[in-house]
Amino acid sequence: MVTPLNNRKILELKGSDCKKFLQNLVSNDINLLDQGLVYSALLTPQGKYIADFFVVPIDDGMRIDVHAELAKTLLDRLNIYKLRSDVEIKKQILALLWG
Repeated sequence: MVTPLNNRKILELKGSDCKKFLQNLVSNDINLLDQGLVYSALLTPQGKYIADFFVVPIDDGMRIDVHAELAKTLLDRLNIYKLRSDVEIKKQILALLWG
């Protein structure tokens, strides 16, 4: 049985600038991904909360696990900051497989 997880969304980042891109934007050290997942947040330039999320390394980039209600805001904000960085951001489907 496959169950969609409607309260979570996944954003997948790929490209040669992924790590540098997030390192310059989020509240935690993205270099800690070498040790596993990183819990972080995106804030406005004034320090106000936008979204918190988990960043998980994958072979050719990283995935961001964020609450569904914050996903569109986070995606829009990341796309604003992307500019000419070599970063591709896509929404992914998250489901749980019961066996």
